[in-house]
Amino acid sequence: MPPKAKRARAEATPEPRVIVCYGDSNTFGASGLLAGWPSRLPHASRWTTILQSRLGDEFLVTPEGLNGRTTCMDDEHCWSCCDGAPGGMNGRKCLLPILHSHKPVEVVVIALGCNDLKTYFALEPSQIASGCQLLINDIKKSTAGPDGQPPKILLITPPHVKDTSHPKLTAFGPKRERRSLETAAAYEALAKDEGLRVVNLTTLRGAAVSEDGLHFDEVASKAIGAAVETAVRQVLSDP
Repeated sequence: MPPKAKRARAEATPEPRVIVCYGDSNTFGASGLLAGWPSRLPHASRWTTILQSRLGDEFLVTPEGLNGRTTCMDDEHCWSCCDGAPGGMNGRKCLLPILHSHKPVEVVVIALGCNDLKTYFALEPSQIASGCQLLINDIKKSTAGPDGQPPKILLITPPHVKDTSHPKLTAFGPKRERRSLETAAAYEALAKDEGLRVVNLTTLRGAAVSEDGLHFDEVASKAIGAAVETAVRQVLSDP
């Protein structure tokens, strides 16, 4: 193809609309299956990949999932992630640098709060939602969206965590099921207060956690990807 034709073709191809999925191990694609635990779902089976395939080439879905990430707390106990650097777990500290590295970002999908359930943080569900609200406020004040405006926001609740007595997950405590459901309800209220759409994983059909009680399998990831696609399109159509 002649250089002039190549330039014309490039100019005619619009830039993809960037969707940043900012979350924890479930956005990373950690597998809930006990065989080989801990492990990661195949790339094609992660909900972020499914979201990309459903949205198509008009969009660029950017997964930013990190095992152990919280909404706004350092975690001195989560030494196996980020090579022991506790600040790396703090979702608020990392959020804006990540968004500016991918800008312009049309939509930020926030999928955090599950790790805030760990008992050593001693947080009530309403306090976890307040931590998420800090991230929402930071995004709304940012210039990481198109034309220097803030990106739009989609909220995803933590899942319905199950008490499977998994020896590696004792930090979530014996009341994890009730507290995860209460946190999801607090996220619903937060979304209403902030004027946001929300995908509630505790009520989404097909999105139950898998064998370890915390992470998803390929079937659940497919359901989540489909639900998030619908919600992203709604967010983009909102005024």
